Amino acid sequence: MKNPHNSQGGFWLSYIHNGKVQFARAIEGETYSQPRVVNTRGGATVEFNHTPRDAEAPVMSLRISLWSLDSPVLLMQHTSTNLTNTEIEDLRVYGLMDFDLGGPHSYKDDSGFVDPETRVATLCDATPLWVTLASRPKPDGWDITAPTRLRLGRSRRDLQQNSACGPQDVAAALQWNLGTLAPGQTVSIDLVMAAGETEDHVRKETARAWEIFAEKIR
Repeated sequence: MKNPHNSQGGFWLSYIHNGKVQFARAIEGETYSQPRVVNTRGGATVEFNHTPRDAEAPVMSLRISLWSLDSPVLLMQHTSTNLTNTEIEDLRVYGLMDFDLGGPHSYKDDSGFVDPETRVATLCDATPLWVTLASRPKPDGWDITAPTRLRLGRSRRDLQQNSACGPQDVAAALQWNLGTLAPGQTVSIDLVMAAGETEDHVRKETARAWEIFAEKIR
């Protein structure tokens, strides 16, 4: 679940458990268990647990389901489950993507923006290539900025709401505030990523992705 700029990519999370703020990046090896991967036709499901450094047993179970087959769309579902017998408070999930549109020799002319109503993140360059990242529920926060300017941690748990950036090296980050999880409770985020040669093309692919989501991600 990493991408070309692997220190600032994938799904991150933060939550409060037993009065302590926990925070984990996608690339952390110490607090995540070895992932279990199940491959299907056109897709895969990755399952793993998160165990804070000061905990004796896993606190959260995480599942990421993916699907893409012969189509310029990627369907994703991120699911979090409380494995403990006490509440998990203020769960926040982040999705960070550094697309590097056009490849390693072309990423410096990328531009990006977030629509304040739909909260869909869009990135484009002169290749031409357009990419969207949309979710249900809509994200509560976002940041369109240089990858090196993304700032998140235990003491800084909110994205900066920058809505546009570029042309330059651009990353897109989305944030979902999922609230409190009771013991055993599960919550999911559905996401679609689509690509196209024009803005109109990528919007149509995004709409089509949502139409097939329930069939492909179960």
